[in-house]
Amino acid sequence: MRDTPFKTSGRVAGEEFFGRTELIRTIVGHLRSRNNVAVVGGARTGKTSLLTILFKNYKRAEKDAMTWFTDMKELTRLDDLVEEFYIGMGARTESHSLIAFAKTLKEYQKRLVIFIDSAERLAEPPFNEEALFAVLSSYLQSQTISMCITTTLPPDLVLTNRVGFPLHTQFIRCDLVPFTPAECDELIQKKLQFTGIHFSDDEVEGLIKESKGNPWDLQRLGAELFREKAALEQKSKELKAYSGGTRRA
Repeated sequence: MRDTPFKTSGRVAGEEFFGRTELIRTIVGHLRSRNNVAVVGGARTGKTSLLTILFKNYKRAEKDAMTWFTDMKELTRLDDLVEEFYIGMGARTESHSLIAFAKTLKEYQKRLVIFIDSAERLAEPPFNEEALFAVLSSYLQSQTISMCITTTLPPDLVLTNRVGFPLHTQFIRCDLVPFTPAECDELIQKKLQFTGIHFSDDEVEGLIKESKGNPWDLQRLGAELFREKAALEQKSKELKAYSGGTRRA
């Protein structure tokens, strides 16, 4: 049985990525204007895939800027996060203290855009450090450094500091909304192209209704239906082959 063309695991990148064209253009524009962006969306709405595409697109748009991508799910200590900034900046600093971090940011002369996935972890220990937010709040205003983050929570619930300028107010919020019915239909038809498998209008409507426009749910449900239809097609071919062999015998 053929494999499904619908993507149900891992990041969706390259030609497999679908939609969000206007949002990508808007966010890249914000970053080129030296703003900070928080992409907000629920679980499995495509935040990681979108951030990956944004990272690649921004590198092409601003070739002179330093860029870095990190996933906070892979970090366990505050030092790890500071190290990600250092790597992105190309800084050779042994100390990971927040004092040393602030000094490095102050002396930094280039342009850095850092893309941080799963940034809702900034609201949890050990990353919800008041001093860290104060440092970022102070030096993001210089516009030498910009951040593009994804989070399941609103920025004001993640980037909260009592000292210095409120960090969350320095971010432009971009919500990752569900696909429209038209976008859902376009995605389904694109996936079915050249497969020989057809979904009826009622089946497509059912997928859109059940998924509520959530990209991952739409692909999961599409994959299930695709496998069912592919299995029926295979069974039909086998029955025809068997019947033909029986008649010849």
